Amino acid sequence: MGKRKRQRPRAVIDRLPIRPPFAKEEWGKMRLSQVLDEPKCLDYFERCRKEIGRSGRGEVYASRLAAIAHIGRLVEFSPRSYDKFQEEADAQPISLPKLEMALDIILEAVAKKRIVLNLVEQFEFLSFAGEFLNYLADQHGGGTDSLRALTSQALAGALASFVAAVNEELGCGP
Repeated sequence: MGKRKRQRPRAVIDRLPIRPPFAKEEWGKMRLSQVLDEPKCLDYFERCRKEIGRSGRGEVYASRLAAIAHIGRLVEFSPRSYDKFQEEADAQPISLPKLEMALDIILEAVAKKRIVLNLVEQFEFLSFAGEFLNYLADQHGGGTDSLRALTSQALAGALASFVAAVNEELGCGP
């Protein structure tokens, strides 16, 4: 039997993994500042974040992060050898500077809408990347001020994407 061909990571989820514990009317009256202070909101946010790891989607997001950190080598691969590029990207040693550069690329792409992610996927990917890089920075002496600023931006973007995804899920306005 031949080697199984690896497929490019694709949209892994298009709806929130856990149904919101709010009625449409209750959520529709809430302000963003309340989301950060309301235990019910924070608990729901954290349960959705934990589901990233439990579901296995964290592996897809880690692979995407590795590919973006390895992006400088992409030009050396033909479009038909994407699988080889991804294998090489996944096998590269973890480097905080490369991952910091990758997070900067991700945040710029999200801000300029150059990255194709639905709201839930954007929430999960930004949350995963921000938390993962925070963890690595903690393991390596705290990381740079630049890295901490980027992870803060990623986590803020994850929260904003989460709120927008809940709005979409419950059919509330933009």
